[in-house]
Amino acid sequence: YNSQKSEVSINVYDITGRKVMFEQKTVEEGNVLTQIDLRELKTGTYILVVQTDDQRISHKLIIRK
Repeated sequence: YNSQKSEVSINVYDITGRKVMFEQKTVEEGNVLTQIDLRELKTGTYILVVQTDDQRISHKLIIRK
C-alpha cells in the first residue's frame, strides 16, 4: 500500500483582502478533514481559501464572539 500525499494551503483573508492567516499542511490523498485554529480572529467576515495542486475552494467565514 503506497499512500499519496499532497500539499494543501489554507489562507484566510479579511474583508479588505488582507491575508490574516496561512497554514500549509501535508495530507494523505482522500483525507478531507483537517482542523485550523481560528481563535485569534476577531469578530467579522472572512474568506477561507483552500488550495491543492488541482483545486481551489473559497468559502465565506463569519466569526462571532
